[in-house]
Amino acid sequence: MHSKRDLIQERPIGVFHEGISFLAECDPVYLAERQELGAVNFQLGKDLFCRAAELGREIQGLSLESLPDGTRMQLFDALDELALTLIRIAKFSPESLSDPEEERDTLLYDAQTQYDHASL
Repeated sequence: MHSKRDLIQERPIGVFHEGISFLAECDPVYLAERQELGAVNFQLGKDLFCRAAELGREIQGLSLESLPDGTRMQLFDALDELALTLIRIAKFSPESLSDPEEERDTLLYDAQTQYDHASL
Protein backbone atom coordinates (compact mmCIF):
# COMPACT_ATOMS: atom_id res chain seq x y z
CA MET A 1 0.00 0.00 0.00
CA HIS A 2 1.39 3.37 -1.00
CA SER A 3 1.17 6.39 1.25
CA LYS A 4 0.16 9.76 -0.18
CA ARG A 5 3.78 10.87 0.14
CA ASP A 6 4.89 7.89 -2.00
CA LEU A 7 2.29 8.71 -4.64
CA ILE A 8 3.40 12.34 -4.75
CA GLN A 9 7.02 11.33 -5.19
CA GLU A 10 6.17 8.72 -7.87
CA ARG A 11 4.29 11.22 -10.03
CA PRO A 12 6.87 13.16 -12.06
CA ILE A 13 6.83 16.93 -11.62
CA GLY A 14 6.60 17.28 -15.42
CA VAL A 15 3.15 15.70 -15.40
CA PHE A 16 1.94 18.42 -13.08
CA HIS A 17 3.34 21.10 -15.34
CA GLU A 18 1.15 19.98 -18.27
CA GLY A 19 -2.03 21.33 -16.65
CA ILE A 20 -0.27 24.51 -15.62
CA SER A 21 1.07 24.99 -19.15
CA PHE A 22 -2.39 24.53 -20.62
CA LEU A 23 -3.80 27.15 -18.25
CA ALA A 24 -1.00 29.60 -19.01
CA GLU A 25 -1.33 29.15 -22.76
CA CYS A 26 -5.11 28.91 -23.14
CA ASP A 27 -6.88 31.57 -25.18
CA PRO A 28 -9.67 33.06 -23.04
CA VAL A 29 -11.28 34.77 -26.04
CA TYR A 30 -11.43 31.50 -27.98
CA LEU A 31 -12.95 29.67 -25.01
CA ALA A 32 -15.57 32.38 -24.51
CA GLU A 33 -16.48 33.36 -28.04
CA ARG A 34 -16.33 30.30 -30.28
CA GLN A 35 -18.60 31.30 -33.17
CA GLU A 36 -19.67 27.74 -33.96
CA LEU A 37 -21.44 27.54 -30.59
CA GLY A 38 -23.85 30.35 -31.43
CA ALA A 39 -26.06 31.25 -28.47
CA VAL A 40 -24.63 28.40 -26.37
CA ASN A 41 -21.24 30.08 -26.02
CA PHE A 42 -19.16 30.63 -22.90
CA GLN A 43 -19.12 34.44 -22.97
CA LEU A 44 -20.11 34.57 -19.29
CA GLY A 45 -16.87 32.77 -18.42
CA LYS A 46 -14.52 35.12 -20.27
CA ASP A 47 -13.30 36.91 -17.12
CA LEU A 48 -12.83 33.55 -15.38
CA PHE A 49 -10.84 32.21 -18.33
CA CYS A 50 -8.62 35.31 -18.24
CA ARG A 51 -8.01 34.86 -14.50
CA ALA A 52 -7.27 31.13 -14.99
CA ALA A 53 -4.70 31.92 -17.69
CA GLU A 54 -3.09 34.52 -15.44
CA LEU A 55 -2.99 32.04 -12.55
CA GLY A 56 -1.29 29.51 -14.81
CA ARG A 57 1.34 32.08 -15.81
CA GLU A 58 1.92 33.06 -12.17
CA ILE A 59 2.29 29.44 -11.07
CA GLN A 60 4.77 28.79 -13.90
CA GLY A 61 7.04 31.41 -12.37
CA LEU A 62 7.16 29.74 -8.96
CA SER A 63 9.60 27.12 -7.72
CA LEU A 64 7.02 24.44 -7.01
CA GLU A 65 9.55 21.86 -5.90
CA SER A 66 10.16 23.96 -2.79
CA LEU A 67 6.56 23.60 -1.61
CA PRO A 68 5.74 20.96 1.00
CA ASP A 69 4.54 17.72 -0.63
CA GLY A 70 0.97 17.98 0.64
CA THR A 71 0.58 21.61 -0.40
CA ARG A 72 2.09 20.91 -3.81
CA MET A 73 -0.23 17.92 -4.34
CA GLN A 74 -3.32 19.97 -3.40
CA LEU A 75 -2.28 22.77 -5.74
CA PHE A 76 -1.55 20.42 -8.62
CA ASP A 77 -4.82 18.54 -8.14
CA ALA A 78 -6.81 21.78 -8.20
CA LEU A 79 -4.94 23.11 -11.24
CA ASP A 80 -5.30 19.80 -13.08
CA GLU A 81 -9.05 19.76 -12.45
CA LEU A 82 -9.35 23.34 -13.69
CA ALA A 83 -7.28 22.57 -16.79
CA LEU A 84 -9.39 19.48 -17.56
CA THR A 85 -12.58 21.51 -17.27
CA LEU A 86 -11.22 24.19 -19.58
CA ILE A 87 -10.26 21.45 -22.06
CA ARG A 88 -13.84 20.16 -21.89
CA ILE A 89 -15.04 23.72 -22.58
CA ALA A 90 -12.65 24.00 -25.55
CA LYS A 91 -14.04 20.74 -26.96
CA PHE A 92 -17.67 21.49 -26.08
CA SER A 93 -20.17 20.67 -28.82
CA PRO A 94 -23.89 21.26 -28.26
CA GLU A 95 -25.07 18.94 -31.06
CA SER A 96 -25.12 15.70 -29.08
CA LEU A 97 -26.62 17.18 -25.91
CA SER A 98 -30.28 17.22 -24.97
CA ASP A 99 -29.79 20.39 -22.89
CA PRO A 100 -26.61 22.17 -24.03
CA GLU A 101 -27.34 25.27 -21.93
CA GLU A 102 -27.43 23.18 -18.76
CA GLU A 103 -24.17 21.44 -19.67
CA ARG A 104 -22.54 24.81 -20.44
CA ASP A 105 -23.73 26.22 -17.13
CA THR A 106 -22.43 23.15 -15.29
CA LEU A 107 -19.03 23.49 -16.93
CA LEU A 108 -18.87 27.18 -16.02
CA TYR A 109 -19.86 26.42 -12.42
CA ASP A 110 -17.24 23.66 -12.21
CA ALA A 111 -14.55 25.92 -13.66
CA GLN A 112 -15.37 28.69 -11.17
CA THR A 113 -15.32 26.27 -8.23
CA GLN A 114 -12.02 24.77 -9.34
CA TYR A 115 -10.49 28.20 -9.93
CA ASP A 116 -11.55 29.27 -6.42
CA HIS A 117 -9.98 26.15 -4.96
CA ALA A 118 -6.74 26.56 -6.95
CA SER A 119 -6.30 30.22 -6.11
CA LEU A 120 -6.65 29.88 -2.32
